[in-house]
Amino acid sequence: MRPSLEGPLSSNDPVLLIAATLDGAGLAYITEATILDYLAAGQLIAVFEDCAQALGMALNFLRNRHVAPVLVALIEFLSQVE
Repeated sequence: MRPSLEGPLSSNDPVLLIAATLDGAGLAYITEATILDYLAAGQLIAVFEDCAQALGMALNFLRNRHVAPVLVALIEFLSQVE
């Protein structure tokens, strides 16, 4: 007997997202590199590819006065990537 669950699923665990998607839970917003094997095997298909490419890269962080130098360097590097 399987319980019936309803509502949205939210996770930052790619293994869970892939398993849920393969089980028919719906769509997963996940990096293509993570699912290349599933795409090649035809187990998953990419949808909304034009939208995903238009989104580009996003970096979200909590700004405060104590930003680690490593984070500053990463932000500077990523801002130069096209």
